[in-house]
Amino acid sequence: MFLHPDESALLSALAREIGSDSATVQREVAQLEFAGRRKAEPIGAARIVRPDENCRSTDEMERLVLEALGPAVVLSRTLAEAAGRRAAGVDLGREMNPVVVTPRDGETGATGFLRLVRAGALVPVARQADST
Repeated sequence: MFLHPDESALLSALAREIGSDSATVQREVAQLEFAGRRKAEPIGAARIVRPDENCRSTDEMERLVLEALGPAVVLSRTLAEAAGRRAAGVDLGREMNPVVVTPRDGETGATGFLRLVRAGALVPVARQADST
């Protein structure tokens, strides 16, 4: 929610996204409402959470969450779509230079770039689809 402060979300969708139950998400959102960070409004039987436009610290919270969780959170969400590569760079405040490699080169580490990447710390950012 804080990495995309302009977006609204259903409480049930938030619960699914983070792997939690709806009651826990409702309780946490109630605390955010009390603190003036978010608003939750009923829409039919559902509740939607949106930013509180009167909250002056939204930008600071976004930067704090990004710093605490790291770029993997942004990348895992935005790299799922080809257009997301550019959006991820904007969200991170960094230039992105995607490198496309063949599956064979990826497996063998055939280039200097791939050897350099493999020698560093790797952070998983996207799950591959289950092939079974």
